[in-house]
Amino acid sequence: MDSKRVTRSWVIRVKIKGLFSRNMRYMTAQTMRILKLAPQCVEHATVVVCSHLTDIAESLIYDAAAPYILIGQDIWGLILSPQIKSGRANQPTASLTHLGRILHVCCSGLSLPINIIHHLRPSDTSDVVLNDIVK
Repeated sequence: MDSKRVTRSWVIRVKIKGLFSRNMRYMTAQTMRILKLAPQCVEHATVVVCSHLTDIAESLIYDAAAPYILIGQDIWGLILSPQIKSGRANQPTASLTHLGRILHVCCSGLSLPINIIHHLRPSDTSDVVLNDIVK
């Protein structure tokens, strides 16, 4: 493994392949001391209701997996999607990349409008007088 020291990280040459792939790819990567990315999961219930995903369900379902590699624009070719499986507009879409499948999910429960109403009134007449002076 070739490497050279960079401030608080390393530049290394790595081999990478997808979970279900045989093809290894070689790349240069920059290490990070602490990569604090939140664990993610794709639940069985999310996939089973989508008929367009049933044949690939097992490759999509996982629990509490924290990402440990970030793919940047310098190796964007690894995340190009030659195959996309999509259903209705409100259903998840699955992309097949060179590193495996990516599930794109819309969280429709968060799309409700938020209405905020402010009721304002002066606390006393001195505020009204001061406001008139400033105008």
